[in-house]
Amino acid sequence: MRGDATDYQDWADMVNDDRWGYDNMLQYIKKSEQWFSTQDKAEHGQDGAIFVSSPEYENRPYPLSPDLIESWQQLGVPVRKNEDTNAGNNIGVGQLNQNRIRGARQVANTRYPLDGITVLTHTLVQSVIVDTDGNTPTATGVVLANGTEYQAREVVVSGGSYRSPQILMLSGIGPRALLEEHNGEW
Repeated sequence: MRGDATDYQDWADMVNDDRWGYDNMLQYIKKSEQWFSTQDKAEHGQDGAIFVSSPEYENRPYPLSPDLIESWQQLGVPVRKNEDTNAGNNIGVGQLNQNRIRGARQVANTRYPLDGITVLTHTLVQSVIVDTDGNTPTATGVVLANGTEYQAREVVVSGGSYRSPQILMLSGIGPRALLEEHNGEW
């Protein structure tokens, strides 16, 4: 389930970086999905690793759906185009989308190769190592809370909506005024 386009734009505005806006992030969202329908290629990917379908596509219709849709419409709630709430505007009535193929849920590690990936559980990241020697700062690894350093060609920060920004700010990445206010002391 995607967020609404305005949510992405709010994030972009908060960090003063349009790269976080919906129009820019859409290219990455589309790369990850293989949408069950070709009705809206402008909003949905066709070649990604994760197949996204609807109960109707999976031939699992809900008998009350037509009555529920009519009820919502009588209350003034709009039905999204193609009943698609994953096309930049999720306010309204639409199909429930799911990552299923022939009724079976897809697990990310069965759809994306994990060769060369190490997963550390119960591990706290202190900061991202950033190389600032070139024109563009580049993440080159992480430092764990216990002081252990890991070097990497790619660094993915996935600590959730609170911890990811915290890790980035602890790494010196974030709003300059906020970083200066705390003098790097978190």
